[in-house]
Amino acid sequence: MFTATLFRVKEKHSRSAWSFTLVFLDPTCLSCDPSAMSTAGSSLWLLAVCVASSSAFIVIRPGTCPRVATKQNFELNKYLGLWFSYENFDVPFQFGSSCVTALYSPASQPGAIRVVNSGVQRIKIGNEYKITGRDRAVGQAVVVDPKVPGGLKVSFGGSMPDFLDSDEANYQIMDTDYSNFSMVYSCSDFSPLPIKIESAWVLTRVPGKRPANLDDIYENLRSYNIDPSYFRRINQDKCWKPRGDNQRK
Repeated sequence: MFTATLFRVKEKHSRSAWSFTLVFLDPTCLSCDPSAMSTAGSSLWLLAVCVASSSAFIVIRPGTCPRVATKQNFELNKYLGLWFSYENFDVPFQFGSSCVTALYSPASQPGAIRVVNSGVQRIKIGNEYKITGRDRAVGQAVVVDPKVPGGLKVSFGGSMPDFLDSDEANYQIMDTDYSNFSMVYSCSDFSPLPIKIESAWVLTRVPGKRPANLDDIYENLRSYNIDPSYFRRINQDKCWKPRGDNQRK
């Protein structure tokens, strides 16, 4: 596994100067050599900084993205509605977030669905939480190949940098029973480097409820060399009004 090295990556000629943070996880952090991770072209620059630890990270590992099997006979309409993140790999716009949800609904474009990902930043004071910020990303998803309906391409209005964007499915619904749990995987090859950027989510219909088949979910992930130890448990405590409608406070 890589030394714990923090990379800030930015497209050199982009007007928006898009940037984000990548972290290679290894508790020893014995060596930080930026030259070992140089790119072949001049379109990107990489700044490497050795860090001892991080409570929020993007999972980056050597190798290429696995071709995972998605849910057989996936039915998109049954998947719509509100899902709560039980645990997930961190993503840039929700580092350290609580009360993380994903809401899927029909979009105006035929064949597409609207995606709203949200969460909150908060601190605990005594037995209560004080919200310090809110996270929200709105986009849409489409089925890439009708023969593989569990493979969706999710986009958020051009927020994906060019070197990660592709026409392939980036939201792989590996398994779901529609009413209790969903297992989702996303992966991007970081070309030309031989590394991959991974995200994964275990979603539930009830906030904070552990899926009964969680061990089976982990085993399924491991069969594709996806490491469940990178999951961060999402705090769903005191996020929702007790009216049975799952409305955020």
